[in-house]
Amino acid sequence: MGNKHTLFLNGNGSVLARGDNGYGQCSVPDGARQGVVAVAAGTFHSLALKADGSVLAWGYPADNRCAVPADLGPCVAIAAGMYHSMALKADGTVSVVDGTILEKRSENAKPVVTATAKKTGTVWTVTF
Repeated sequence: MGNKHTLFLNGNGSVLARGDNGYGQCSVPDGARQGVVAVAAGTFHSLALKADGSVLAWGYPADNRCAVPADLGPCVAIAAGMYHSMALKADGTVSVVDGTILEKRSENAKPVVTATAKKTGTVWTVTF
C-alpha cells in the first residue's frame, strides 16, 4: 500500500489501482495491463515487475523516483518506499533510485546504490 493508494495484481497479470490519484499513481499504464508478476506502491508512485524482468514506474513526476534506469533489467523483485524505488536484479545486485538524491543530480537517472545480495534459503542478505 502506498500513502493513499493500493495496487492489486490480478491472476491474469494485470494491475488495478485504487485510491488517491493526485500524482497519477493510480493511472495504470498500458504496459501494466498484462504480463505483470509483482507490484509495489510507494508514497505517491507505483511499480510493476513484468514477467520478462522489466520494471514499470508511474506516479509522482517532480523527482526521479519513477525513472527506470536503461540498464536496470532483468529484475526478479521490486520494492517502493517513501522517496525511493528498489529492484533486485537477476545478477544478485540491488538498484536503488532515490528521488531526493537524484533530484539534485543530472537528469539521467542512475541507481544511487548498487549492492550485492546473497540468497540463503528464502532469506536475502544485502551488503553495500
